[in-house]
Amino acid sequence: MQVREHWEGAAYRPRLRLLAGSRVVLFGYGAINRRLEELLKPFECEVTAFASDWNGEDLDRAVREADIVSCAAPETKTTRLVFDRRRIGLLKSDAIFVNYGRGSLVDEPALLEALSEQRIAGANLDVTDVE
Repeated sequence: MQVREHWEGAAYRPRLRLLAGSRVVLFGYGAINRRLEELLKPFECEVTAFASDWNGEDLDRAVREADIVSCAAPETKTTRLVFDRRRIGLLKSDAIFVNYGRGSLVDEPALLEALSEQRIAGANLDVTDVE
């Protein structure tokens, strides 16, 4: 948005980066993340997908290296709070966390804390625990 010939987003410019070549973790491999993977192909992103048979150690390793984490999984016994304080703490400082799945998959206070303390670059939540 431009106000008085000044771009209000200028403060965010130093934190912006290109999508091309990003490392993207897809947690949940249903219709949403499969479509996202297709859309990322022209950008030559390195995509790692986790379906229902995911392994915690592999997910931790991938999250540590991710530029973007896209969570689009259903709530199950194994996915509830899968992105807890510890796992959110693994995200890089320039990582972006996205949740299209269920709000119950994310420790929202821990995510808010990471955002407030600028330990991660940003988050996009299509869902919250109280939906």
